[in-house]
Amino acid sequence: MEFSPRAAELTTLLESRMINFYTNLKVDEIGRVVSVGDGIARVYGLNEIQAGEMVEFASGVKGIALNLENENVGIVVFGSDTAIKEGDLVKRTGSIVDVPAGKAMLGRVVDALGVPIDGKGALSDHERRRVEVKAPGIIERKSVHEPMQTGLKAVDSLVPIGRGQRELIIGDRQTGKTAIAIDTILNQKQMNSRGTNESETLYCVYVAIGQKRSTVAQLVKILSEANALEYSILVAATASDPAPLQFLAPYSGCAMGEYFRDNGMHALIIYDDLSKQAVAYRQMSLLLRRPPGREAFPGDVFYLHSRLLERAAKRSDQTGAGSLTALPVIETQAGDVSAYIPTNVISITDGQICLETELFYRGIRPAINVGLSVSRVGSAAQLKAMKQVCGSSKLELAQYREVAAFAQFGSDLDAATQALLNRGARLTEVPKQPQYEPLPIEKQIVVIYAAVNGFCDRMPLDRISQYEKNILSTINPELLKSFLEKGGLTNERKMEPDASLKAQIPIADLFDSTIPSHKRTAINGPRAGARGASTLKGIRTYSVASPKHWNWKKKFFRFKNWNRKFCLMLLLPASCWLQWYFGFFDLAELFTVLLKDLSEVLVGWLACLFQCLWETFQGGQSATLGMPQGESWGSSDKLPSKVGGQKPLLMEAGEGSTQEGPNSAVAATPSSSFFHGLSGQIPAAPGSPEEVQQREQPQPPLNLANLPEVPMEHILGAPEQRPGREGPSCDDVKARLADKLSSYGKKRKFDVYLSSLSEELKLDSSDPEDRLHLLQLVEKMPEGAAETRKSEAGGLLVEDYEKYYKKKYNRSIYLK
Repeated sequence: MEFSPRAAELTTLLESRMINFYTNLKVDEIGRVVSVGDGIARVYGLNEIQAGEMVEFASGVKGIALNLENENVGIVVFGSDTAIKEGDLVKRTGSIVDVPAGKAMLGRVVDALGVPIDGKGALSDHERRRVEVKAPGIIERKSVHEPMQTGLKAVDSLVPIGRGQRELIIGDRQTGKTAIAIDTILNQKQMNSRGTNESETLYCVYVAIGQKRSTVAQLVKILSEANALEYSILVAATASDPAPLQFLAPYSGCAMGEYFRDNGMHALIIYDDLSKQAVAYRQMSLLLRRPPGREAFPGDVFYLHSRLLERAAKRSDQTGAGSLTALPVIETQAGDVSAYIPTNVISITDGQICLETELFYRGIRPAINVGLSVSRVGSAAQLKAMKQVCGSSKLELAQYREVAAFAQFGSDLDAATQALLNRGARLTEVPKQPQYEPLPIEKQIVVIYAAVNGFCDRMPLDRISQYEKNILSTINPELLKSFLEKGGLTNERKMEPDASLKAQIPIADLFDSTIPSHKRTAINGPRAGARGASTLKGIRTYSVASPKHWNWKKKFFRFKNWNRKFCLMLLLPASCWLQWYFGFFDLAELFTVLLKDLSEVLVGWLACLFQCLWETFQGGQSATLGMPQGESWGSSDKLPSKVGGQKPLLMEAGEGSTQEGPNSAVAATPSSSFFHGLSGQIPAAPGSPEEVQQREQPQPPLNLANLPEVPMEHILGAPEQRPGREGPSCDDVKARLADKLSSYGKKRKFDVYLSSLSEELKLDSSDPEDRLHLLQLVEKMPEGAAETRKSEAGGLLVEDYEKYYKKKYNRSIYLK
């Protein structure tokens, strides 16, 4: 019986005969579809096909061969598989997947295969590059040493990025990951405009993986309005595209970016995001019946990302000195950075920028967790000036977060802790930045320099952004350019920014009404009562520049005479105008504040006029008029008028008579003996020639060493004059303080010291020992004070009071 050859052998025999017969014959290898479904086609007959080779179906749809098996080939379809039927012919193309590349791609939006989808026509003057190539070798690379500026203060200062680096952006959804990437692209507009040659230009490639079409369209609109498309390429594999295109898009975008890297230029590529690429690859692998691993991902998912991110590198000078910087984005679930894909990419990249939902909703945007974010190689590429400025800020922020967590459990904090909290709050506020508003690096240096060196410590938190604008609008442009030099900030260069920033401090003090005075001055050096304190600090002490919190009953009557009250009324509209001029609130808010306080200002003005007229008719002897109806002089923040040249002594509630005025026994007998025993003389009547002569005669400086001890009966008074009292009253302390300061030529600061004692020390009338201590504080002058300071200041300084009181009683007080 004769044996008939099999079909395969017959086909091979015929092909060999035809090739030998026709010397110029070209044979296309074709196969037939065995099965198709879920985007996967099984094809029989393609025996010579390569892994990753493109094939074309009879309907015109293309695919890529991924699984090479004995009997058939597994092909993933780039498109819809509804037009593919069993038995259809499949033809090899003989080429691995490639995409167009070149400068002709700039300003275009293409799909994962490089086909334009922006409606601007076909591409021209381009070359084609394979999507899968080997990463540069070790010899071809160079360490990262050039900065890649993002325009974000939080990133460029704390997590710097260099050209050729791979920096991961990781966080939950809706935390601002894409916003950081877009701001980085927008910032290259001004950076490219400064380049002296084309080799310094940074081109951008944005790869959108699995995003909505509306999101991609909005991104194109934002880049177009900012003229950023002229140096950008967008590769879009949206959520409606098949999984193979989402898997292929990052490799296609990387091939386009490698064109610039290999030609001595610089490029930035953003993968947004690789989590969706891993999901698409998992879908394809499971449909191809590959064995699943952790979280159902295939075993080579790590290699999927590593071979992609390793292609971002800084090339050596011998190979062109180009660079490709990668910013991959990973989305986490409920902040879980220990999941499979996040840990893989973290181990591949050179650092990560961690975003947190909690920070985002607290208004800290960009919501970067400085403690978890790190840049492993970017600090070598950071500008020297920026490195000098922000060197200690990361440590201070870490200390602030640690202390702030414990500070919530108690309010009794020492000065050092309060200073740390105050500085940390400003350092947290400064990195905040609006979206789509990148800041040049030299302006970032100025702002961060002001925050780190304490120039913002006096500014309320809600005024930091406006204070920043004021600094940037007044700084010398030549000084900003000098920050870009490689020399960094020398001692000579620091003098000019210091002078410019110090010029803004009086304006900051003018609006500083939220920080308590004792906390503010303990941090910022000289106190408001010290010699050399500026007029603006005096305004700050009385909170004139805060019309929203204006309390005329408390502030208005702190001044002793009517002409100062008139000055106070004039300062209120002036301070409001200054706030509007420097942009601290708009014009509408200014009128709202003025209308709201108009009634209180008019009442205070009328009270001032009434007091002036009454003192004119009564010869300055009134102690009760000039006050609104229903108010009395008993509260600690009201000051009575002069009575006989001195403040009247007022009994405390429940201690005896509460009468006031020149005819009361309380104002005459205790006061006369009290002042006579302490000062040795009874002051002359106001307005008399003796009083004028005493006032005009210069007072000699006090000899602290020869201060006499104060007899107890002079402090406490005679027993018959103090029924039921164990010690001096609060009014005794205030009256003696008035006499002491007046005798040392401190009349101008009398109201400041008196209000400081009544408000800051919070006297307790039921504690006779505390009252006695305060009187001793008034009588005993601080030891070791320099005579020059006493004579120049006209008496004691506020610091002297604090030093003495802390030394003797081991208690700290703060006076304004």
